[in-house]
Amino acid sequence: MNQNNQIPKLIGKTFAHVQNTVDNLVTKGFKKLANFEKQKPSTDEPKALGYGRKVAGFFGNMGKSYYKEYDKLKKNKDEN
Repeated sequence: MNQNNQIPKLIGKTFAHVQNTVDNLVTKGFKKLANFEKQKPSTDEPKALGYGRKVAGFFGNMGKSYYKEYDKLKKNKDEN
């Protein structure tokens, strides 16, 4: 392999690792948001915090659904 092909491949692989790391971090964040909704509120918790839990749960579940579907699409693309 010549020098002209090595640099673009190295850069491409680096971008792939960065993208994978970002995806992993965002996926973990969505899971935490979804779990935040499931936590039991304390008796003296303000209503706003309860609504915040529901909003966090909504976005967490939306993100989990997004990545689940995205993984399916990537898998189907790799199989074809």
